[in-house]
Amino acid sequence: MIQFLKKIILFFFIFCSFIVVGFLLPDKSDPENMHYSIYDKHKLLENTTTTDKRIILIGGSNVGFGFYSPSITSAFNTKTINAGIHGGYGLSFMLDDILPFVQKNDIIIFSPEYEQFFGNDFYGSDVLIQLVDAKPSVCKSLSIKQWYLHLPNICKISVLKWRSFISHPLKEKSKSKLTAYERKSYNEFGDAVAHWNFPKETIVEKEIISEFNPDAMDYLLEKQELIQQKGAQLFIVYPSLNRPSFNKNSNKIEKVVKQFIQKKMNLLGSPKRYSFPDSLHFDSPYHLTKEGQLLRTKLLIEDLKPLLN
Repeated sequence: MIQFLKKIILFFFIFCSFIVVGFLLPDKSDPENMHYSIYDKHKLLENTTTTDKRIILIGGSNVGFGFYSPSITSAFNTKTINAGIHGGYGLSFMLDDILPFVQKNDIIIFSPEYEQFFGNDFYGSDVLIQLVDAKPSVCKSLSIKQWYLHLPNICKISVLKWRSFISHPLKEKSKSKLTAYERKSYNEFGDAVAHWNFPKETIVEKEIISEFNPDAMDYLLEKQELIQQKGAQLFIVYPSLNRPSFNKNSNKIEKVVKQFIQKKMNLLGSPKRYSFPDSLHFDSPYHLTKEGQLLRTKLLIEDLKPLLN
């Protein structure tokens, strides 16, 4: 029995070592993917004085691929920072990540994807662990529950990195073309613009199947209070979900909207106003083309102007 226990402990130790070492291996497959853009976006947030007037856009890729900040800067004569990268980080991380940078008089425009309020999405997906891989200091902002939920994802990413590390020397070195999902795909404001020159792709309809999670809304209210305590304002703008997906999920979207109204959130526009036809989407229900980004930006400026002037 003792020998058996020793073998189990040894196997567990070897397995854990394999996972930890694999996770810590340098990423040989894609060292400059979109997750590394968080360094640049944090620098934009840091390189401002307390007297700067700022509009900060936060959310997932519906924000990164959804606005054109130079137009906002021109309309309000203010510095605009697009901090949106990926919805897979989860609502809780998006808010926790931005909070240390919030200054007095900041205008925070938050556009959470609708699924953030259903199931465990607001805690993030395996994409959050990919971000941890790119920026290890992110670990400090994750809760115990997030670590618990993402243990399988840590194992998955570790195995993928082992595979990439082993196969890397066998691959021919070639200069790859720029894609829409790289650090270099964002402009100096943090907007995704590289895809403006790429052909559109087929949009796959999205369906939200999880149940509403009130914890996400409570978390949002808690962070709103902290933002207000810093002398800043938080506004909610609806995400750019494509029209077919919007219609399919209308009941769930209505549930989120009712909660926003009940909690007396500062809302900009309406869900349908920010839902666009597939012709204005690039490759997903949340990613807009150049024309879509410019239109959504115009609508945001129209909705925000009466509140700031």
